[in-house]
Amino acid sequence: MANRLLECVLAAVALCVPALAGAEGGRVYGSSTTMFMEYQVVDPDAPGSARYQMPVFEYIALGSDDVGVPGFSVHLSGFGYGNIRNPVEGERLSGDLLVALVSYRTPKGLFGATLGRQLLYTAGMAKLLDGVHLRLYPGASMELSAYAGFVPYPRFDYDYMRFGYGVRVAYNPFERGRVGLAFEEERAGLDGSPRRAFSHVSLDYAWRGWRWLDMTGFLALDVARGSIETRTILTTSPHRWVALSVDYGMHDPNYYIPRTSIFSVFRNSFYHAIGGDVALRTDGWLFANGYFRYFLYQRGEDGYQAGLRPGFAFSKRSRDSAGMEVSRFKARTNGYWQARAYGVLSPVRRLDLTLDVDNYFYDAAMNGHDRSHIVRVTAGYEVFRNAKVQGDLAVTVNPEFRQMVSGLVKFSYAFSELVY
Repeated sequence: MANRLLECVLAAVALCVPALAGAEGGRVYGSSTTMFMEYQVVDPDAPGSARYQMPVFEYIALGSDDVGVPGFSVHLSGFGYGNIRNPVEGERLSGDLLVALVSYRTPKGLFGATLGRQLLYTAGMAKLLDGVHLRLYPGASMELSAYAGFVPYPRFDYDYMRFGYGVRVAYNPFERGRVGLAFEEERAGLDGSPRRAFSHVSLDYAWRGWRWLDMTGFLALDVARGSIETRTILTTSPHRWVALSVDYGMHDPNYYIPRTSIFSVFRNSFYHAIGGDVALRTDGWLFANGYFRYFLYQRGEDGYQAGLRPGFAFSKRSRDSAGMEVSRFKARTNGYWQARAYGVLSPVRRLDLTLDVDNYFYDAAMNGHDRSHIVRVTAGYEVFRNAKVQGDLAVTVNPEFRQMVSGLVKFSYAFSELVY
């Protein structure tokens, strides 16, 4: 049912948006991505029970800006999913409407409003909302905004008592930076109990007043749990070849959504992090990135992450390059060494080939395994302008299973045309 509804909505927009193209000014755009996957499903307790699955994904985005009415925009995007071979669990056919919104901003930019399913970015997080977001720009570089609506579950699964709201006031002289103060909350019922401990006051800020320094960050105080999350990044470029950044953060990985990756075992408790990155881009063929971060965990234990990514470009006019990465990660409960090598090659016009070999060697074995290996091979060809076919093949060996083989064939097309 959800998949059928998604198809109807996108089909209607596909017919209506071109019909508006007769209006003066504006832009109509869209993209479509079709992916056929083939991968091996392995039961860790019974490796001989491997089965192959073939899910098919169709992602569609359609929209328009300033078509018909200046300042009026429409955007829809969603996907359909079908598992056509050996479905093990879940639905054989499914889909979801990711974004569906209309927005308007007055010609002089005094007021703006967005209605529908939208993704909002606020201090330290992003949230999906079915509702309204209002913005007022009264002058003197001031911004006032408020939002309210329902928080949807995936695939049209609704709980109408799951709602969120927030307000924000900010001073934003763009050439100098910004500072904003907000209150946001998300609840699961009218009894007033906050869900996911999401009820916080936040401060977001940026500074661009000095040409040689750029600063951005946020500070969020949770009034329900009494916890604080923050992150600040300082970036500078002392030479056109060199970019430096220093960052500090205080995080709780399980604050919003529990982590599911096997790598969460390395950093799954509250921690402080401070470190930096160095990027080198010469006028020649050499480039490199280096990084280091120190972690202090809630129990007083510490860890660090350090790595180096040197590379070599074969041509200044193409993406042809090769590189490697060596890194070390030591955390509260475990750690690993990483050794990676990659290459990108365009032997003929419109054809791209990539090879990526990534290896992890753990200090302590997980599920009886002390290493992971990931090998990816990709080939992509631009069939015609804005249309590309790409094939991927990957072999993964990690502590969750002995081996998984996956393949992907993807066709993508994107268009954008001005309406005169």
